[in-house]
Amino acid sequence: MTAPEASPSALAVLRAVARGAGSLAPVHAALGTVLDTVEPGLAVARVPRLPPHRLRGPGVVPVLGDLVLSAAITSSLAAGLRISTLTLHTAMLGPLPPPGAALVARAELVGPGGTAAGGTADAAADGVAGATAGASAAAAAGGLGGALAGAVAGGLGRASMGESAGAVAGATAVSRAEVYAADGRPVAQVGARCAVLPSTGGGELFHDPVDPDPFAALGPELRAAATLANSAGGVQGGVLAAVVGHRIAEAIGAPDAAACDYDVTFVRGVAADGTGMAVDVEVRHGGRRLVAADARLRDSRGRVAVIASAACWLPPPSPHIPDGESRNP
Repeated sequence: MTAPEASPSALAVLRAVARGAGSLAPVHAALGTVLDTVEPGLAVARVPRLPPHRLRGPGVVPVLGDLVLSAAITSSLAAGLRISTLTLHTAMLGPLPPPGAALVARAELVGPGGTAAGGTADAAADGVAGATAGASAAAAAGGLGGALAGAVAGGLGRASMGESAGAVAGATAVSRAEVYAADGRPVAQVGARCAVLPSTGGGELFHDPVDPDPFAALGPELRAAATLANSAGGVQGGVLAAVVGHRIAEAIGAPDAAACDYDVTFVRGVAADGTGMAVDVEVRHGGRRLVAADARLRDSRGRVAVIASAACWLPPPSPHIPDGESRNP
C-alpha cells in the first residue's frame, strides 16, 4: 500500500485514484473498478468488465454504487473527516449487462442531513435527470466514452453544491446515483445515508491484481474473503448488500426482469478475515405479482450485521399457474 500524501483530504485521495495511482479498497482492485471523474459532490466510476454473475438480484450494482455514493460525499469533506454508511437503497430498473461488459455509475451529493445544499431540491433533481439524459444520448453516439462524457457534462455544474455542504462530524449526508450500461440503458438507481465521523488516518491505496472471479467466496459457505474488503479491512457494505439481495432473490424466485427494491441497514461491520457469514431470509408475502421478504446477515459470531428488506413486482405469471395461486407459501 502507498499513501499519496501525508494526512490528505478525501478529495486528494480520490483524485489520486482517478489519476490511476491505485484503488480505494481491495474489492475495487479485484473488480478493476475505474474512478473516471471526481469533483466535490460528484463521482463517476465504472467496472470495465463485469465478472461472472454469481449473485442474483442486484449483483454488482450495490458494490459499484457504494463506491460512487461514498465518493460523492467524502469528496466534499474537510481533512480529518470520514464516513460510515448507515443505509443503502437499490432500485433495479433492468437486468445487468452480461459478464465482460461494462457497468457505469454516476453519483451526486444531495446534501447534509438529507437537505439539498447550495440549491433547491428541484434543481438537484433536474440535474440528475439532465445528467442521465446526457449520458444516454452521448452513449448512443459514442459508446462508453460518450456515456461518461455525458454524465460529467450533466453534473459538473453543481460541483459547488458539494463544496458548500459543510458537513461536520456527527452529522449525516445523503447521496444518490444512476447506474447504467455502456449504451446508456438504465440498470438501477441507488441511494445512501452516511454518518460523518472524525478520522485519524486514511489515504492508503491498494494495488492488488484484478481477480477474474472476485465473488467466488460468496457461494453457499459465504466466506468474508480479504478480496471483498473495504479500505478499513471489513467486508465492503456494497458486497454485504449484494449478498443479502442474492439470498432474497433466490428465496422469492425473482427473475432478472423483476422490478425489485432492496433496502439495507448496516448494524455493524464484518471483518474480511475469511470466516463464514450466514443469511436468514423470511418471505413475508408471496403473491402472484408482488413479493416481499426480510433478511438478516450474521457474522461468524452470530451477531446481526445487516438488516434488509425487499419488495419485487414480478412479470405476469405463466398461464400454467392457476389464477389466484401464489408462487410462494
